[in-house]
Amino acid sequence: MSLWTRINRFNGGLWSPLLDGRTDLEDYGSALKTCTGFIPLKYGPAERMWGFEYAAEAKTGRSILLPFKFSQSVNYIIETDGTYMRFFDSSQNDISNTQVTVDIGDVPAWQATTTYRYGELVSNGGVVYAFNTLGGGTSAATFTVGNWHTLTETETTGTFIYEIPLPMSQFTSYLDYPMRAQVNDVVYLVNENYQPLTLSRYGETDWRIEEIEFTLPPVIEQNSSTTTLAVNGYVGSGVTVTASSALFEAGHVGSYWEIREKREAKEASLDLHSGSLVSGPIPVFGDWTLTTNGGFVDELYLYRSVDNWVTEEKIQQLQGNGGGNLDFTVTGSESNPKAQYEIRQSTNGGSGHSAAVLTVPAIEVKGSFKITQYTSPTSVIADWVESLDSTAGGGVDPTTLWSEGAFSSVQGWPSTVCFYQGRIWFGGTDNRKQTIWGSAIDNFKNFGTSVPNVLASDGVSYTLSSVEQNKIRWIAGEEALLIGTSGEEYSLSGADNNAVSATSAPLIQVQSSIGSAYIQPRQVGGSVVFVSPERQRVYELSYDWRARGYAAEDLTRLNAKNTGATGRAYTQIAYSQDPYRILWLPNNGQIDCLIWEKQEEVQAWFERKPKEDKLDQFLSAASVYGSDEDDVWVIYRNYITGPLDNKIQVMRLRSSENTRNYQWFLDAGKVVTGAESDITYPDPNLGSDYTLVTGAEHLGSYSTLSGTISSTGSTVNGTSTAFTSELSVGDYIKSGGQTQRVASIADDVTLTTTNAFSPALSSETLQLARGRNDVYALGNGLVLGPYQVHGDRLSVEGEFSSSAHSIIYGIAYPSEIETMKLQAPAGDGMSRNKNKRAVNVGLGMFRTLGGEIGIRYEFPDGQTGEDSYEIQFRTPQDPMDTALPLFTGEKILPLPHGNFRYFSLFYKQTKPLPATIQYMSPQILPKGQ
Repeated sequence: MSLWTRINRFNGGLWSPLLDGRTDLEDYGSALKTCTGFIPLKYGPAERMWGFEYAAEAKTGRSILLPFKFSQSVNYIIETDGTYMRFFDSSQNDISNTQVTVDIGDVPAWQATTTYRYGELVSNGGVVYAFNTLGGGTSAATFTVGNWHTLTETETTGTFIYEIPLPMSQFTSYLDYPMRAQVNDVVYLVNENYQPLTLSRYGETDWRIEEIEFTLPPVIEQNSSTTTLAVNGYVGSGVTVTASSALFEAGHVGSYWEIREKREAKEASLDLHSGSLVSGPIPVFGDWTLTTNGGFVDELYLYRSVDNWVTEEKIQQLQGNGGGNLDFTVTGSESNPKAQYEIRQSTNGGSGHSAAVLTVPAIEVKGSFKITQYTSPTSVIADWVESLDSTAGGGVDPTTLWSEGAFSSVQGWPSTVCFYQGRIWFGGTDNRKQTIWGSAIDNFKNFGTSVPNVLASDGVSYTLSSVEQNKIRWIAGEEALLIGTSGEEYSLSGADNNAVSATSAPLIQVQSSIGSAYIQPRQVGGSVVFVSPERQRVYELSYDWRARGYAAEDLTRLNAKNTGATGRAYTQIAYSQDPYRILWLPNNGQIDCLIWEKQEEVQAWFERKPKEDKLDQFLSAASVYGSDEDDVWVIYRNYITGPLDNKIQVMRLRSSENTRNYQWFLDAGKVVTGAESDITYPDPNLGSDYTLVTGAEHLGSYSTLSGTISSTGSTVNGTSTAFTSELSVGDYIKSGGQTQRVASIADDVTLTTTNAFSPALSSETLQLARGRNDVYALGNGLVLGPYQVHGDRLSVEGEFSSSAHSIIYGIAYPSEIETMKLQAPAGDGMSRNKNKRAVNVGLGMFRTLGGEIGIRYEFPDGQTGEDSYEIQFRTPQDPMDTALPLFTGEKILPLPHGNFRYFSLFYKQTKPLPATIQYMSPQILPKGQ
């Protein structure tokens, strides 16, 4: 008797071949052996994944994409290879809207001896440049290209994509990618190979890269040697710092250092009976006390200045009693080490022994300087950042009270950054692999501590206690500060579940021993998703109330292509949450995706591959908020005619509305509205009813042939004997801005074209128009193609000259789901190990058109095979050459016959059409029935 089994959900996703025999697992029936280009929805069906719209040519082959999320409505995608940043406005979301790059607007002409900031734009000789000196500077008297970063011209001559230089090196691997932390319009960028930077958005065409300036810097431990530092000035820039023994290296340039000075107790007094009205200033830091005795006539004041009396403020006013006895005691505290105080009175005339006295106890003060020039191992030039005193005179005497900055080419640069509890955190330098530094609360430039009393909100630094010195690879702020090293994962929290405080030791605990790759983790809800050191597994670190701590779960334990040493190598993690919660992981030319619905307990892997020939590649992915749903962007290597003729392109995912006229199931796609035919570009293979589509240069290319050509009518003569040997009848050639089709070849130097070049050519260079030959188009709901692209154009069957119609064209990509090996109950057990055959299958579809249904099977000797056919949707009643409506319902489809022990069903869609498979219900017969 026949058995109808039913596979009514596919949200088990892609499973490992190692689980092929685990029919006992609960989700085996919903698992898939193949899931490419289909999204296993949490509801159960498998929905075909959408295609990517072409946005722009990437500047280099080393580029990656980074997200910039300011708000739900203001978002950008950043393209960078370490030497530049280009910006794409993701809020421009209309179909066929080509203005996704940021328009540079009117750019002022370059001016000699003019001050420019880093990245500021100028135009010179028809080219747009950005100033390329970090920190800014003054332009030379003559324009020098080496001082400027050249912007990229678009496909439209004379227009440029807005970009700024980036003072890193061109990426050679994922290890060069910057780690990021964003607050409002500012992104902090760090990498273990470069100094930390900030990217700030001041305006749409005013993005700025700047060095991070610290007031009190992150430092390594306090100096414990006898080496002293002396500074020949208290304020200003260009001071000389002298060490008593060899200390400095050239790599210290750009580093910040902390220096401290012990101040003796100070006192300022004013005789209120004398003729003097001013006491004279003294430096004040920390606690102070003002006392009067003997009385005074009029008013007494206490003044304060922090800039050596360029400006001042009155902070106390005491009212006298006409000269009688009147005593005051006033106390306060000063937090600025550059402050000076002075006592003043309005008139004199107190009693004979009356006086006002300001006293300041002995205290230690802190300051910092930035090294700007290396002179010798014992001498450097520096600028004060936080001076110890506001007076111009004097200097810092030799002192052992100093600390070297934690970040430099000598100590190493921080490898990771995040925000947590109002602090910015850095971690993991080469010389302090397991140390993290946190700023003062809401003061991201200050990593120091207060004196004389440390405050809870002051800067902090902690070092992990570990047997192995595994370098910190990422940090992320959740309920606790989570820290991933190359060998373990830690949590850091304040004592007794309070906030982290500079006045108490934190609680640091090992939570798991997975280890992490140097890849930016992704925070999803209350979890942190990170990649294992070998870059083949993905883990979730989240709080487990049962364990009263954080636990790491392997999200790839069931994934088919990521179990074991399969050569997988993740480089990034992107995350989109609308319309579906999906993790996107670029991986050796494809994207591994995980639809992750934690509340519904759905974890389903699937793959997104480019064209099946494996030449095209996905290289990078990023996601930001969109107007209706999240925008996913990718960088795509588009092979035009082969490995030596390819283009690196930026593209954006286009979710499909599944309507007849708008089905975006093409990669590198473009929309053309109201295209017109061109009589100078005939295509005899298509006849008279065709539409010329131009602007397809992203799918084509030109190669310059040897020699030059001239033309008379439709006859073309070349100067090179190799001229025609590189051409064939039907090729398209371009010369003098005109494109023509080769009609015939007479000899080595002569050919004819279908139409004449007009005007005629004279000693012009010649280009062969090439392009992809697998381009499909969707017009008026009909799938057309595949077509050949010739340089920047292709001809599409039919007429689409009305603005009411549009053409979507691009590259088709594979989409397929395949079940695990089928089984059904038999009289003496399960049928899995018995010969059987599938006769029919009931296929449930929702808004679907096209596709193939088939069966894959195994013979007893281990050989495999498959049979499939295209599903027919057109009926005799449907007119030819008209678009069919999308189909929703069930089709009972016959399957190829044959008795097999093991087989599986698959549905495949290769044309640019929608498909949502709701269920498969095969009819299985035991052998002999």
